[in-house]
Amino acid sequence: MNKVWYTFIGPCHKQAELHVAKERVLRLRDTIAHHLDDKRKGEIMRSGIRLAIFGPPNAGKSSLLNFLAQREAAIVTPVPGTTRDILELSLDIGGLPVIVADTAGLRSTDDIVEKIGVERARKLVDSSDVSLCVLPAHEVLVYSAEHGWELRIPPSISSLLKDDTLILLNKIDLLPPDSRPSLSVSLPRGDVWYNLFTEGASHTEEPLVTHARHRAHLQSALQHLDEFLEIPPEDVVLAAEELRRAIAQSGFHSFPPAYPLLHIDALNNALASVAHPDDVDPVLGDVDPMYAFAFLQTFLDILHEYFGHISAETLKENFDVVYQLLEETLDSGGHPLTTSPNALRDIVIPPSLLNKVLSVAGVSGLATSSANSHPFASPIPWRKVGVRYNNNEILFDVIETLDAIVNKNGTTTVSSVWGRVESNCKLSGTPDLLLTFSNASTLHDCSFHPCVRLQRWARDKVLSFVPPDGKFKLMEYRYAPVSASSLNQVSVPFILRPTVKVEERGGSFEVALSSRLTTRTMENVYVELYLGEGATGASCITSHSTSWSFNPRTLTLIWELKMLVPSASYTLRGSFTSSVETPRPSRAFRVRFEIPQHNFSAMRIEQLKLTGENYKPYKGMRGNSFGDIEWRW
Repeated sequence: MNKVWYTFIGPCHKQAELHVAKERVLRLRDTIAHHLDDKRKGEIMRSGIRLAIFGPPNAGKSSLLNFLAQREAAIVTPVPGTTRDILELSLDIGGLPVIVADTAGLRSTDDIVEKIGVERARKLVDSSDVSLCVLPAHEVLVYSAEHGWELRIPPSISSLLKDDTLILLNKIDLLPPDSRPSLSVSLPRGDVWYNLFTEGASHTEEPLVTHARHRAHLQSALQHLDEFLEIPPEDVVLAAEELRRAIAQSGFHSFPPAYPLLHIDALNNALASVAHPDDVDPVLGDVDPMYAFAFLQTFLDILHEYFGHISAETLKENFDVVYQLLEETLDSGGHPLTTSPNALRDIVIPPSLLNKVLSVAGVSGLATSSANSHPFASPIPWRKVGVRYNNNEILFDVIETLDAIVNKNGTTTVSSVWGRVESNCKLSGTPDLLLTFSNASTLHDCSFHPCVRLQRWARDKVLSFVPPDGKFKLMEYRYAPVSASSLNQVSVPFILRPTVKVEERGGSFEVALSSRLTTRTMENVYVELYLGEGATGASCITSHSTSWSFNPRTLTLIWELKMLVPSASYTLRGSFTSSVETPRPSRAFRVRFEIPQHNFSAMRIEQLKLTGENYKPYKGMRGNSFGDIEWRW
């Protein structure tokens, strides 16, 4: 493909040169199409051929599974219905990875548990790559002098047979010795039948597409090559662009994987699927894109204020409220208008059961607020007039999150603490507050609620504001220590000592975890390790009654500790298995935790002054810290 590109990149105005380029592209296009037309053989061989064994009860399905596994993997008894659920084993048959599944015997039954197993068996047979039907020869074979041997399969079984279903006649020893057909076995006697699997195995030197991601890139490259071949000779620039896009999909490029061209194509496809571009393009003109994203986030916060949990069903049920909110938050020109939830509540009444009942009854006007003031009577858009409380208080929640990367020597290479101050204000009247923090000089990259006077913060590092009524986010910040020796790094509050050994088709690990804190307990600690593509499971032993789990969807091992006390050391030992010959687990552990009543910045309220009202408010502050650490090994 790169030869085609370099031939075409020059001044290719002559018809002969264009013809040569198209011939090369056509050969390349046919080669890619040939590799894609493999019925996903490479992906199936990489992940394993899924073989489903099915048949009537007591046909010998579990005996067949044990015979293949060369061990007693499944329970075998003369009682019909012994196997009630799916039992899977990963085996190597004829040099091919095969995932063999034993299923429940297919029959009509009144047993609830067995009925569920039969339904699961039917679904598995439908979704498997290969299905093998095991039938008892003495029950399904009927011999007559006129017709010879006839195979009579029960209707419950025949409905699942496909053109490529293998049929195995078992228990041939129960037929008379002089009338046994040749294509049958008796598993207890150990007849060899591996050729049923190995005969169809094709061993070829031709490369296979073994990843869905590779297939997607090849399909996209093939599409661009087809478009290149259809472009008229006079549109040389467009033809070169299609080749460049095909090369971007093939891997012959020097730019990052997240090449913007792919995202542009996605946007173009979205534009082509709608009637008007404005439906997917919310910004017109020369506007900073962050302006639009900031409004979308603000509107999302408003929806959370009104409805709590947001879902498609919630928006459908409250479509009239959402429509009114859009009308009030945007003017006719599409510019943000009223975005304060407190002001919007006076204009658009939040949904409630009373509102819905009165609206259905046709008397929705009774559900409006009976406040004695007009919605726009307050000179402050985020606060109503005439607010009154019996107990005047304002509460502050300081929530901080530590993001850090620790190298394999246990040294913190990068760390940052991001925090926010959330408030719940229940103050009467129109209070004017002056809030002073104990270490405001360590707060950087701050963003504030519109109520905060920015000039006062820039000059004196104090917050001067008239707070909204109710809950709101006062500010967000980044904490950076002032100590020069720490190089603005915040220490990680725990020590992790991991040892990971990668072996053929698996590996082992041992992890020790202890806290650096002396007085506080860490809670909800999760230590995660991605075990790599092909991971099939893990086996672990933990200390101190901690728990572990393996997520087969994300291929991640998770070690959960409800509490990490300062005086104890916790350990996790175990191993993992993989279908890949050389596993590639992540080179870092991810550790998440929570520390209640704690802040990395040690932020405290130094002073809170109130003017404009004649009462002394109660102030309260609590901290909560979280962490998300990448610890490399």
